[in-house]
Amino acid sequence: MTTTCLDCVWHEYGSALKNFIHSRVSNEALAEDILQDVLVKVQTRLDSLRDPTKLKSWIFQICRNTIIDHYRRTKIQFKSPDDLIVEFEAEEEQFKKKLDICI
Repeated sequence: MTTTCLDCVWHEYGSALKNFIHSRVSNEALAEDILQDVLVKVQTRLDSLRDPTKLKSWIFQICRNTIIDHYRRTKIQFKSPDDLIVEFEAEEEQFKKKLDICI
């Protein structure tokens, strides 16, 4: 995918990702750092996306994993990783249901 397309993707989902991260990380600067990490991961892994129809869920999965990785690295856990994973899986199911309505 070209840089222009990546810019379009980021323009479309950047705000939602930022809100998603801010709801899970209380520190503004840390949330911005995580957002930048997500951008880099999306940019470097965009070629590995197999199904373009799953772009949004793919990006949010990268975001979830980046947040979990942060908590694992810092060993600061307000919730256990298992609790976060359960929450993320529940949110992913809700997201899929919303997408099904759109299709």
